[in-house]
Amino acid sequence: MYEKKVREAIYCMKSFVDEAVCEECDYYETCDHTRAEENAKIAIKALEKQLPKEAVKRSLVKDNGIVVGAVGRCPCCNEIIDDTMTVCDCGQKIDWSE
Repeated sequence: MYEKKVREAIYCMKSFVDEAVCEECDYYETCDHTRAEENAKIAIKALEKQLPKEAVKRSLVKDNGIVVGAVGRCPCCNEIIDDTMTVCDCGQKIDWSE
């Protein structure tokens, strides 16, 4: 999820609270003001990424038989992550607890 898209969705959703915000929008003239469902989905997705999810396909990394860390995959984007990461590059919070 791109930060710009999330910020846009937040900005548009604020128009429900304050109509003046919507009128200041760069897209006001071309917007049909019915993007509420799309904006709600973007906001939900962004909020869900704030809830930590466990890394998947976890395995231990060893150096000469000594465990030096863990690696896994992000449950959201499937990128390889290590146990020093608390947030994936996609924005998903990661839970490394057992």
